Amino acid sequence: MPDRRRNIAGLLCVVLVTAILVSSAFLILEADHDCAGENCAICRMIAVNAEVLRLAGAALLALFGLLPIRELQAFHPASFRPFRSVAGSLVRLKVRLDD
Repeated sequence: MPDRRRNIAGLLCVVLVTAILVSSAFLILEADHDCAGENCAICRMIAVNAEVLRLAGAALLALFGLLPIRELQAFHPASFRPFRSVAGSLVRLKVRLDD
């Protein structure tokens, strides 16, 4: 199951990068086109591609914003006590001092 999830995630990354590259290429190629007026199809496509880039950027920002949160889920503040030794107390380790 993890391999399937990894493959799907990889495919989604490829699709996202492809959409970003195609949209960017279209914007670069058609940036200075001869506009036909109010109902220009190229201007509409430029607007659509700009929106795709805006949404892709928001998705990437959300992804990179959530990654640190996911990494910190394993960290529990209740178990973090900086003044306590790593091993714990002798009672916790069940060490008898019967000498």
